[in-house]
Amino acid sequence: MRITPILFSLVFVLGLSCSSSKGTPTASAVTSKNETQQTLENSKWVLSTLNGATVEGKLKEGQQIYFTLDVETHRISGNAGCNTFTGRYTIEEGYRIQFSELATTEMMCLKSKINESQILAVFNTAQNYTLNANVLTLSVGKRAPLATFNLSH
Repeated sequence: MRITPILFSLVFVLGLSCSSSKGTPTASAVTSKNETQQTLENSKWVLSTLNGATVEGKLKEGQQIYFTLDVETHRISGNAGCNTFTGRYTIEEGYRIQFSELATTEMMCLKSKINESQILAVFNTAQNYTLNANVLTLSVGKRAPLATFNLSH
């Protein structure tokens, strides 16, 4: 008869210890989120679509529209086609991103086929991002993507 209460207690304790790990992120889940952020930051991202339209064929030969995020200073820097730009960024949980204090050079770009104000508007309005393989998408809420960027190798 004494064995039954001891056995019951042992099963109860084992049941509690197994259920206590539920809801706790696994090491692999944490690692993959950190790896995602590390890929996002300190990488060169080259524009591939803007408001759903491809930018291929709209750029001069060798020209790239791109940006990088510096993890140490939390600054964005890049090229909008003719002019360079810089500013600040923050990344929050839930794949949220915000850009602020954007500034750009003001060179006269007569032969540019890309409207740089549309590119800068992406950063001014973006609220979230998705990162699938080597493609970064900036969006506002659940609307269609503002722009997609490819990781430059």
